[in-house]
Amino acid sequence: MILSPYSGVINAFVTLVGQKPGSTAYAEHKAYIDAHGQAAYIAALDAGFAGVSNASLGAAILVNMGLTGVFTQAQAEAYLASASNRVQAVLDLAANLSNYTGTEAGILAAKTAFVATVSNAYAYASVPGNTVNAAVSADALNTGSTFNLTANVDGIVGGAGDDTINWPGRCVRYLWCW
Repeated sequence: MILSPYSGVINAFVTLVGQKPGSTAYAEHKAYIDAHGQAAYIAALDAGFAGVSNASLGAAILVNMGLTGVFTQAQAEAYLASASNRVQAVLDLAANLSNYTGTEAGILAAKTAFVATVSNAYAYASVPGNTVNAAVSADALNTGSTFNLTANVDGIVGGAGDDTINWPGRCVRYLWCW
């Protein structure tokens, strides 16, 4: 279980950008909270996402939280448009999903996957050697594997599993990339 206020860091990464933070980013975000407080952290994230449209952010949270079959894009956009702080609204939605006790099958499926994804993201961020942010997954972590990477490789081709490797280009504070 992740203790507050740091649960907001993991939830922000998972819900807003679909990533599990590397240990470096996780430590930096926790240090920001320690220095400035939880409210300032959420306000800073909200300011960082100010240029992201409700449509783009809505689409991201529906996918990242597994809610595409539960809510429509229009509902996600309306939810964000009604919020004075969209990051806080997303974190509230993440908390509500995590604590859902109802019987709606679609929400229960989303909750199960989301809770596993957040748990795996926290486990990943807690390993000092995991210094790079990675795509989220509800699957269990693959531990004990060794990967040898070569410097200065210009092209990477997917393997038998039809891998896709994307590099977003530029990143700000290990969280938002474009």
